[in-house]
Amino acid sequence: MLKIDFTLFILAINFVILMIILNKKLFIPLVRIMDERDNDIKGAFSKAAKFNDEAAGKNESFANSVAAEKRNSIQQQGENRKLASVSASEIVKAAQKEAEDKLSSVRDNLRQEKERASRDLALQTEALAKDIADKILKS
Repeated sequence: MLKIDFTLFILAINFVILMIILNKKLFIPLVRIMDERDNDIKGAFSKAAKFNDEAAGKNESFANSVAAEKRNSIQQQGENRKLASVSASEIVKAAQKEAEDKLSSVRDNLRQEKERASRDLALQTEALAKDIADKILKS
């Protein structure tokens, strides 16, 4: 069956020596490489999370600035409408005043012309009446 002799001790010593050599030459460098890789992956994930957080913050900031600009734009439009309304009413008032002034001027001119025409007609009527009276008396 199983024989324990000197070769078993040599085999055990060889195994221990092989394990020490493999540990120094293979297992320790392999574990170190795997740890470095794991740290690199963790670092990449943390950087990605950091960039993601920054992007979310910038996105929120951008959305807030867009909303603020939209509010400002709407407010500015309202102010512009008020100014346009005031300006339009001022223009209408100025046009009405100008029209009233022109109408008053035209009325004054018509009244003056009417008075002049009445005077001229009165003078002409007087002269015609004299001519008619002279013609009647001569006949």
